[in-house]
Amino acid sequence: MAIFKNILALAIGGPNTEGALRAAKALAQAHEARVRVVHVRTTAQSIAAVVAGEAMIGISAAEFDAIASESEVREGNARAVYQLVFGDGTVKSEFALFDGQDDQSIAALGRLADVIVVGRPTDDAAGVSAALVRALIFDGGAPVLVAPPKPTATVMRNIAVAWNGSAEAARAVKEALPLLEKADSVTVLTLGEGGPKARALIDFLDSHGIVASYRSFNSEGSSARARGRALIRAAGECNADGLVMGAFGGGGLSAFLGLGGATEKVCTGSPVAVFLDH
Repeated sequence: MAIFKNILALAIGGPNTEGALRAAKALAQAHEARVRVVHVRTTAQSIAAVVAGEAMIGISAAEFDAIASESEVREGNARAVYQLVFGDGTVKSEFALFDGQDDQSIAALGRLADVIVVGRPTDDAAGVSAALVRALIFDGGAPVLVAPPKPTATVMRNIAVAWNGSAEAARAVKEALPLLEKADSVTVLTLGEGGPKARALIDFLDSHGIVASYRSFNSEGSSARARGRALIRAAGECNADGLVMGAFGGGGLSAFLGLGGATEKVCTGSPVAVFLDH
């Protein structure tokens, strides 16, 4: 069974950084874990790599300096938020810098972590990108918790489990057992009628001493965004502060739990934490 003792938290230094670090601290307090907070720093070498990779031959010195200046601001923000969240010393933690821009190399940092915590993806260039979240899920070697955008002192206390009986969803549930065992409530959600599958999961959870309830939900439309909204709404209706979901690899972040493109809507639109595994 999974156990959370080593948490990797990414401090991007832009929007949702505090939410990510608050969630990581809450997990650490609940599981007596330590947190390694990593800020990915943009160096001259990484800027040059981006320039070469994107064929930005005409980039000016002023533009180069602007990128470097923005990187310094993000690093300062990351350090400030780290001190704000972890400065009281109640959780074992460290702050580290990582030089690089490649999402896969960033994801590799998670391979010796029990869980990776990252802020919710945003369109803001200074924030977490959907591409980075995808790399963390499929290349990080650990489950990923996408933190809620609003900083909170607790996380994953009332959990909704999106369930379709797939291998991916099963792995997510098994990796989430430490969370589920400590939760105040657990609700199994299925899209459409999925009673038999839900009951099988409820029996499995019961064998681990976890009491779960069940409810189905329907989508008002057939589009991916409609299904994503329906899942978010269903989680809200059972007062969940966290979702557990399995990630499918074929379509990257747009293929999940049989919801297809609803995944991106859930990851970018959920007001609560989303725990993902592949």
